Amino acid sequence: MQNYALIVSGGSGQRMQSALPKQFIEVQGQTILEHTLDKFLALDLKIVLVLPLGHIDFFKEKHLKAQIISGGSTRFESVKNGLAVIPDNALVAIHDGVRPLVSTKLIEKGFELLRKHDGAIPCVELKNSIRKKTATGSQALNRAEYMAVQTPQFFKTSSIKAAYQQQTDARQFTDDASVFEASQQDVFCFKGEAQNIKITTPIDLAVFKALLKT
Repeated sequence: MQNYALIVSGGSGQRMQSALPKQFIEVQGQTILEHTLDKFLALDLKIVLVLPLGHIDFFKEKHLKAQIISGGSTRFESVKNGLAVIPDNALVAIHDGVRPLVSTKLIEKGFELLRKHDGAIPCVELKNSIRKKTATGSQALNRAEYMAVQTPQFFKTSSIKAAYQQQTDARQFTDDASVFEASQQDVFCFKGEAQNIKITTPIDLAVFKALLKT
């Protein structure tokens, strides 16, 4: 089976104290999205890059080694658009465009797990205590019973495509694994990486810049 990487840059083009969407912020001469793509270009993968319509020309000028297609108004729609151009008899890693610190080792591990599972996702243990909001305040929870989920998330393409055909409210889904499980399919969790952060705040960006130097 051919392995694919489906990189979703972000349908809403969120900004972070900048005139540019965060995935287009440049660090050491490359956008955050290009840093992310580099990790997948290092492997023998076919890459599908899903971009907001208004940003496609920006990246086409860079002549990236990726098939660039238009996303939708939500991440759900963007992923669905990306999956439509990937063959059913393939394996796919679906990744956030603003997670540039994922390692090639984790990517290879995810694809390897698809030999035994239809879906596999990286997860990390929680470091902080957590609480659940209640009508009267909050309630302490046992953090050992919970995990934080990362991307890329790995699937057999035929299975994840079927999951994205569900007629349901897409707003209830927080990631591809939740879409997958809603179609009565099981997902396997494996150990993620602490440095595989999602850049959403100025602090995240500062951490990324510091880690690049090391």
